Amino acid sequence: MVVLDIDQENRRLSLGLKQATPNPWEDWAKRYTKGTQIKGNVSSITEFGVFIGGEPGLDGVVHVSDIRWNERVDDPGTLFQKGQDVEAVVLKVDPQAQRMSLGVKQLTEDPWKVIARRYPRGTNVKGKVVRVTDFGAFVELETEVEGMIHVSQLAVDRVERPADVVTVGQDVEAVVTNLDTRQHRIALSIRALQEGLDDEYRDYLEEEASAFSNSMATAFEKSSTRDSEGDD
Repeated sequence: MVVLDIDQENRRLSLGLKQATPNPWEDWAKRYTKGTQIKGNVSSITEFGVFIGGEPGLDGVVHVSDIRWNERVDDPGTLFQKGQDVEAVVLKVDPQAQRMSLGVKQLTEDPWKVIARRYPRGTNVKGKVVRVTDFGAFVELETEVEGMIHVSQLAVDRVERPADVVTVGQDVEAVVTNLDTRQHRIALSIRALQEGLDDEYRDYLEEEASAFSNSMATAFEKSSTRDSEGDD
């Protein structure tokens, strides 16, 4: 045993048994480095994630945000069951907190890295309008991939109400003006396509992207908030 504390006033001695042996988490931190793939089984499921047990005494947690790339997971219980064999990737091991963070989606490449190569800035695209809001329109480019056209980019002339120029289900053509792989956002513009700037096109896109990216971020946040409220 190891002496942890001596209380002379109350004549008490605090001892620790586990402190007499090496902390296994120190060893696990060395063996399970970031990026290591592990296999285990589901030990428990909560609303915020899934716990996966590996070797005795070692449990890692897969947070809901690390289960799927393109889909928000609200109930992990619909995808996992207790005792299920699961593969995951080690994201972080914290020996002091005795915590291991795991990811399932990291077993595959982030599809947005592929999307970034497929839709570089300046690419002309075709898609279908799937949502129209006060601040713009969302266009489906392919399954689970949407781009957003801000109201300022819907036409050459000023647009007050997006619903006046586009409707859900309408096929549209636009050009990619910005792409954020970290936030999974694609900014589109019909206006840039209509103006046909030719030689000045690249300079135009560079100038527009800087100012437009800020408004796009705000628009996506509003959309996500409304979607969440709708889900409730």
